[in-house]
Amino acid sequence: MKNISRIILLLLILNLLSCQKKEIQIALMTKLDQGSIIGSSEFNSCKMFVNDHPHTKIKVTPFNDQWIPSETRKQFQIIKNQNIQYIISSHTSSCLVTIKDDINTNNVLTIITGAATDAITNLDDNIIRIIPDVQDEQKFIADYMNANFKKLLIVQDMSNASYTNPAIQHFMRFYKAYDYKLIRINIDSLNIDLIEKEIAQTSFDDLYLLIGAHKADAGIIAQLARKYKPACKIMYTPWMKTPSLLESAGNSLIGSFMPSYYPPRSQSKNVNSFLTEYKHKYGVFPASICLNIYSALEILDQAIQNGAENPKTIKDYIINHHKFKTRFKTIEFNQYGDNISNIYMITDIKKEFE
Repeated sequence: MKNISRIILLLLILNLLSCQKKEIQIALMTKLDQGSIIGSSEFNSCKMFVNDHPHTKIKVTPFNDQWIPSETRKQFQIIKNQNIQYIISSHTSSCLVTIKDDINTNNVLTIITGAATDAITNLDDNIIRIIPDVQDEQKFIADYMNANFKKLLIVQDMSNASYTNPAIQHFMRFYKAYDYKLIRINIDSLNIDLIEKEIAQTSFDDLYLLIGAHKADAGIIAQLARKYKPACKIMYTPWMKTPSLLESAGNSLIGSFMPSYYPPRSQSKNVNSFLTEYKHKYGVFPASICLNIYSALEILDQAIQNGAENPKTIKDYIINHHKFKTRFKTIEFNQYGDNISNIYMITDIKKEFE
């Protein structure tokens, strides 16, 4: 009888141990090129999350899609072949649209932290988006400009057209001044002489840099605009919030504005403590998208800790729970898993990285 009791107890202990730390594989799909502050800051934020949450069952494996659509498809196939059912992606809208159908066909739950495209807005799919979509983003920007900006020069980057094309359409719906000049460029092959010539020949008061994907060369265009219009106000998209912008934009950041999905660090102790801790650990400030990654992990972890155990039940938990308190702010979703949280305006960009 004693032996039977011992065997039962042993089985119970083994079962408990097996349930305690059953790892859940999460693929982090991002740009991991050598020297890229984006991918490194995102993966570092994953390590910080695991360190802050020792109970978590989440294990993150990075996959480098280089933010190139053709490579995104290849990496998705590798993730699928490895039987990973969860992705956190930070890539661009142009990358996301190439795999959005595969995500649903293969039942892979994907948390979007970087693609604002409206091609996935309000769809009953396997995609949860932790940021507002491009329509909400551009309405916020246009409303701010309506109150504060005048005759506008808009520089649209076509290298990420899946983002900037719907962005300009939504922006013009909400922008009321209608006095503007639009210049289209490809910032990946920027012709400095050509764009300087266009800026010099354009009559404008203020500048909107409709550029995403953390393209720090946007700061060069900002400096050119200030050369010909020293008093111009400059608006960036939320995707330019990266420390490398400080180097390219220099003093033109004074009088510049940037939407943000989190409060300025001067107004949020939690945002400030995270950025300070990151700088202490890694010696540099991270790109702001790493806050999105950390928050995505928090939300996934909350669902898992509350018994959700597969893509469907985790998705259902997120949508039904609706509102999540994360380290940085409360994040809210609608019935389709689209983000409906606040957007903030950064009026002192340099302070975010000092």
